Amino acid sequence: PTQAPAPTNTPQPTAPPTKTSTPTRSPVPTATFAPGDIRAGLGAPTWRDTFDDPQTWSNDYEDERVILKRQDGKFFMTAKTDKYVVGWALTPVETAQNFYIEMDVTTHTCAKLDRYGIMLSPTTRANKGYMFNFFCDGHYSLWTWDGVDEEVNQLLAWVPSKLIKAGSNQTNRIGIKVVNDHFYLYANGSLLFDLVDDSMEKDYFGVFIGAQVTPGFTAEVGELDYWELP
Repeated sequence: PTQAPAPTNTPQPTAPPTKTSTPTRSPVPTATFAPGDIRAGLGAPTWRDTFDDPQTWSNDYEDERVILKRQDGKFFMTAKTDKYVVGWALTPVETAQNFYIEMDVTTHTCAKLDRYGIMLSPTTRANKGYMFNFFCDGHYSLWTWDGVDEEVNQLLAWVPSKLIKAGSNQTNRIGIKVVNDHFYLYANGSLLFDLVDDSMEKDYFGVFIGAQVTPGFTAEVGELDYWELP
């Protein structure tokens, strides 16, 4: 495609999240990461969701476009249509000024520009914000959407990377670090790209899914982590 399709304003699966200025710290086992991996120097997350606690994702959601559900310690996202419709859900955590977010995602059957990613939004309504996409074919992009018109601003459009495991039944760690208005984009612990944009605030975060060619495209999130940074 030559132009990014606009997201569809999909209702959230739960009521708008309550602001949490100081997220509750949960005990996290120590993991070992290779030197150079961004996780190697971060320590325990400020907040972690392994999708075992119904308090965070308390309600499943389904409409004609998307299915979002928590099951067996995972969060399943399914795009019911291949019409570029995007469905998302936000966490209840309000971000600090500087932070890093990472989630591990396993794709089911997918192809081409079927996608998933991390959303940053200035509002709990999630009707506008940033979208950091991983595509099934191994590309990535960063969009902004103002929620007013049907155009998406492509800050970074369809960049290929061998750091992303392409194809069906693949697991990737997608991460985004924000320091003031500086974005750092990560795949499996390695830096993909960095850029500066100050068009919107980044007060809340969540996950999303969309399909280009695979109706029923499903991705399962095994873990979602958030770190407050100095």
